[in-house]
Amino acid sequence: TGNPGAMPGKFALLAVYPNPFRDENTLHYSISQQTRVKIVLHNSEGKLVRQVMDATLQPGVFTLVNDFSDLPAGAYWYQILADGKLHAVKVIKQ
Repeated sequence: TGNPGAMPGKFALLAVYPNPFRDENTLHYSISQQTRVKIVLHNSEGKLVRQVMDATLQPGVFTLVNDFSDLPAGAYWYQILADGKLHAVKVIKQ
């Protein structure tokens, strides 16, 4: 958790690491107001490969560790839908 009053907007992606990664990848983000957060992972061809999360979260700072050891090496895109806005982040699996 953190200080919700200090967070800009409702959702802020703070970090995605490591990038590139081997098996695990971590999302670090904050939410200043209760909001639904949906996170999915697509491959470089746009195919949905994983629904990472779909939940309504309370204000705070969150760390989400994802195990992608079963996925082949390549480029992937996180799509994060929060606060009615879509955030996209490219990650590389080695």
